[in-house]
Order: sequence, then C-alpha cells, then structure tokens
Amino acid sequence: MNNANSNVVNHTAVSTVTSNTNHSNSGNTRGSNNGNRNHSNNRKNNNNASRKHEKEIISKLSSVPFESLKSQIIDLSTDQFGCRFLQKKLEDEGQAIGLIIFEETKDKIIDLMMDPFGNYLVQKLLTHLNLLTHLNDKQLGAIVDKCIGRFPAIALNQHGTRALQEIIQLVKVDSQAKIIVENLRGTVVSLIRDLNGNHVIAKILACFNHENIQFIIDEISVETVSIASHKHGCCVFQKSMDNANDTQLFQLGSKIAEHSMILMKNQFGNYVVQHLIEKDLPVLNNIIAEKLAGSLPDLSIQKYASNVVEKCLKYCSNLELVNKLVIEIILCSNLMDIIKDSYGNYVVQTALEVVNGDCKNKVIEILKPKLPYIRATPYSKKIEQSIDRSMGTIY
Repeated sequence: MNNANSNVVNHTAVSTVTSNTNHSNSGNTRGSNNGNRNHSNNRKNNNNASRKHEKEIISKLSSVPFESLKSQIIDLSTDQFGCRFLQKKLEDEGQAIGLIIFEETKDKIIDLMMDPFGNYLVQKLLTHLNLLTHLNDKQLGAIVDKCIGRFPAIALNQHGTRALQEIIQLVKVDSQAKIIVENLRGTVVSLIRDLNGNHVIAKILACFNHENIQFIIDEISVETVSIASHKHGCCVFQKSMDNANDTQLFQLGSKIAEHSMILMKNQFGNYVVQHLIEKDLPVLNNIIAEKLAGSLPDLSIQKYASNVVEKCLKYCSNLELVNKLVIEIILCSNLMDIIKDSYGNYVVQTALEVVNGDCKNKVIEILKPKLPYIRATPYSKKIEQSIDRSMGTIY
C-alpha cells in the first residue's frame, strides 16, 4: 500500500512539472509579444509558480512514510525536487534518515557524485553524517573503494569534483588516502590543467600529509614550466609551496629557480617566481638574482618580469649582489627610458630604496647630473621621493 502511494506521488509530481513547464513556455511567448515589461512579469510569475510547485512536491513526498520511499531514493536523488526533499529530510531528521540514505545510495555513489543533482545530496550526506559523528571510517572506506579506478574521471567531472573534494576533506585513515593517491598518480598534470580537476589537486595539498602529497610534488617538478605558466597551474604551484615541508619546498624551488628567466616573463609564471622569492630561501633567491645580472635593462621594462626584479631586489640577502644589480640598472645606457617607463620606474624606485653601504654614494654621483632630466619625466615625483627616503636630499 505504501509503495502504491509513493508511485502515485511521483507520477503526480512528474505530471505537475510537465504541466507547469508547458504553461511557463506559453507565458514567456505571450510576454515576448507584449514587450519587455510583460516578459519580466511573466518570468517573475513563473519563478513564483516554480517555488510553489516545489513546495507542493516536497509536501506530497513528506506525506508518505519515508520507509516506503526507500526503493526510490536513487530516483529521488537525481531529480531536482526529489534531491531537495532528501536534503531537507537530512536537515530535519538527522541520523536515522542519513543512515538509510547512505545504505540505499552507496552502491550507486559514483553515478550520484557525477549527477547534476545527486552530487549535492552526496556532499550534504557526507557532511551531515560527519558532523553527527555517524560517518565512520568503514563507511567512508566503502565509498573510497567504490571509486577505485574512477577517481580521475570523477575529478574531471564538473559535478563529481565537488563530491570528491568533500571525500578528500573527510578522509582521516592513511590507507584510504593512499588509495586516492595511487589512483591519481600519473594524472596530476592533466588534472591541474583542467577547470575541475585542479581543485581536487589543491584539496589534496590542503588536506593530506606530506608523504601523501609527494606524488604531486614529483609530477609538477618534472613539468615546472608548463604547470607554472598555466592559469590554473600557477595557483596549484603556489599552494604546493605553501603546504610542502622544507625538503619538498626546496625540490620545487630549485626547479623554479632553474627556469626563472622563462617564468618571470610569463603572465602566470611570474607569480610563481615571486611566491618562491617571498619564501625567503637565501640560496634560491641568490640563484634567481644572479640570473638577472646582464638582463636587467630589458627585464625592468617588461610587464611581468619587472615585478620579479623588484621582489628580488627586496628579498635577496646577498647585499653585495644587490648593489651589483642596482649599479647595472643605474649605469645602463637606457636609464632614462627605464625611468620614463610605466613599469621600469618602479624598478628604479626599488633600486634606490635597497642600495646600501658605499654603493649609495656611487649612485648619488651618477644620478646628480641626471636630476634635471629626471624631473621632466612622468614619474619624476616618485623617483625623487625614493631618493629622499633612501639617501636624503641631494639636489
């Protein structure tokens, strides 16, 4: 009897949805014929009707004993209103309903994770049971086991990626984490380049221990330039550095420093180089600074590289090397072009602020004859203020 009632409810719901959809379409047609105002009013009315319809569906489903809906939980999970009904039941009734839904959905968990509606139920279910401490390691392990062989596909799916990130966040047992790691090993580069997959890699970096993120460190170290110069990859690379231990950070940093001249000129890669410099590892910062020598006039007027030049001047711990770089800038034949440049003027300002020791006097002597010309440039005030702050008034 209960199953019969349930089928009647679902049949009525489908019929009502179809009826409302047809009515909405005819309303939109009339609205377009009568102008934008009527179209807007019809759209508002249709939205109100949709919300009212949703309440009616959920009310009808709520009137049926939940036990009689058990066999239809999968179908409800992949239906817009059915999914919302199940989520509301989770919120209202908690543990008992959660465990029933879990048992009924665990065998179809992959399909639900990649479903436009089902993925929201999976996320809600896992979070809710976890908060109630009713999601134990065995249950989560059952879900992880179900996903073996499918993790890359789930990560790339626009719906699956969200549910998978929730699983990663909840995993606490090392053996379960290692299953995920082994299933994603060899796919890191392709996932990072993907709109959905990169979030899964970022979540692993944030949630797993250093041992279990090593596979990511290894794979992006091999593809440093292609990953660091990618719009998603540059963000993941920075998160890798943030979550790495000292050994892993040096592994990544060495590769970045090695390719820094390429990366600093890239619209995304320059951020990775700057992020490494901010980690303040003297050995690596000195390597990058040494690579700048001989190319500073050109790098100083480039949109992306100029940021790296500034950062390097500020963070390099080798004061002698810093002075050498400053002198290269000040003595270059196109100094006035750099001062006039919208990017280069900032490099000159930074150079004047970081120059130290006896080198200051040398810079003063070089700049004195050029001051009248400097004052005629668009950024003269900023340059003069930098001179005042670093060396006192010299004119």
